[in-house]
Amino acid sequence: MESMTLELRLLLACARVLTDQEEEVAIRRMLEEGIDWTLFAHKAVDHDLAILAGHTLARVAPDMVPDDILDAFRATIEQTRRKNRVLFDELARLIEALASDGVDAIPFKGPVLTIQAYGDLGLRAFQDLDLLILDSDMARTITTLTGLGYERKGGLTEAQIEMIQRLQGKDFVYREDAEIGVEPNMRFTPAHMALDIDYDGLWRHARRTSVNGRTMLTLAPEDDLLALAVHGGKDLWCKIKWACDVAALIGSQSKLDWGALAERARAQGCLRIILLAVSLARTYFHATVPDAIAALERADPVIEPMVQRIVMRWQADKPIGAPSNKTLSMDRLRIHDGVVRRVRYVARTLLLPGTHLVTSVPLPKGLSFAYVPIGIANDLIALPLQRAHRRMLARIGRLQDTLAGRNFPLAGMLASAGTRRSIKRFQKARAHAKRLLAADPNKINAAMTVRKDVRMTTFSC
Repeated sequence: MESMTLELRLLLACARVLTDQEEEVAIRRMLEEGIDWTLFAHKAVDHDLAILAGHTLARVAPDMVPDDILDAFRATIEQTRRKNRVLFDELARLIEALASDGVDAIPFKGPVLTIQAYGDLGLRAFQDLDLLILDSDMARTITTLTGLGYERKGGLTEAQIEMIQRLQGKDFVYREDAEIGVEPNMRFTPAHMALDIDYDGLWRHARRTSVNGRTMLTLAPEDDLLALAVHGGKDLWCKIKWACDVAALIGSQSKLDWGALAERARAQGCLRIILLAVSLARTYFHATVPDAIAALERADPVIEPMVQRIVMRWQADKPIGAPSNKTLSMDRLRIHDGVVRRVRYVARTLLLPGTHLVTSVPLPKGLSFAYVPIGIANDLIALPLQRAHRRMLARIGRLQDTLAGRNFPLAGMLASAGTRRSIKRFQKARAHAKRLLAADPNKINAAMTVRKDVRMTTFSC
């Protein structure tokens, strides 16, 4: 914590649902040191923690926060509370409609997490509604959502949609008039992540719960924590809010079965992801964790260095996003438990086609298997050729700039007639400027003439 900026330390201290007296004293001491409020606000917005941080500051030290910033925090909290009420009501409507069409759906993240972990619809903002559904129910789910006013964008073929669903493990539809998106998820991670999540087990452990007066299926607390950890892990916790979610859920579940959680995580190949999430929650949000889990975390030599790299990304001036699904990430490799899963991660990342390729190359449904060899050809042949072509053009441009500044004979130059004409005009302008400077070294017009002709002279190949 000592190497962090004061603004980041304050943000982490404020991004907690509850604070004790010692933590509140620490917050006030940091405020006394002098906060760069512009930097603090940017960092809070970048990591989607402005609401929670504003709530804490308004409660702990309202006298030490500028009035305009305090008013902005309060207005944002109330606006978020209203929006989340709308989201929750829509969620309940969707679940009821899906059930009437024979589809069971388990909501996760979103307003349900806000209610269960944060205890207040105004303390955590979400853009979309996430639902876990069975693979076999995806078509019926999309049909039901379409009947409720949601639609896909992009005009993709049936084969493209099916391939994207397989690659991403989800679909996405949007309702324009309500500005609400819905993600029906068959999996928590895209296909290139080689975790063995026991989705059958998730459904067996799910239970009907009353949430804000509505009865719906919810994940068991242990599976809820696993889902949050996997979500943060696949994106390497590039946003602080995901570690904050884990801490908030731990704080809200006094009867969390840590033994069952560790056992399930080990069997599913994501124990290290759980330990990493727990380490962030315990270290930076004071989450209470059993000694046995903390001991597992400290015994893993990979955890502490990864935590340090994550925090370094949090400190960056500009947000650092999640790694690309088409690029091998060493930290993504490390969070996979075991050699077999790591090999699968590497193979899938290198071989599976990206969604951009699928959306740009429509294929008939019977030929959807061809996306894999097309993707390999694109990565191994087309992309290197494109990069080589760009490098060649850059070198030609530098060469022409060099030649334009020299008095080489144009007749022997390997260039188009248009290029030679441009260079000839430039050489004449350069010679004219030199004569002006020789006559009067202080004359600025000569230098301006050169600058003007440099900007106006263009080369064509």
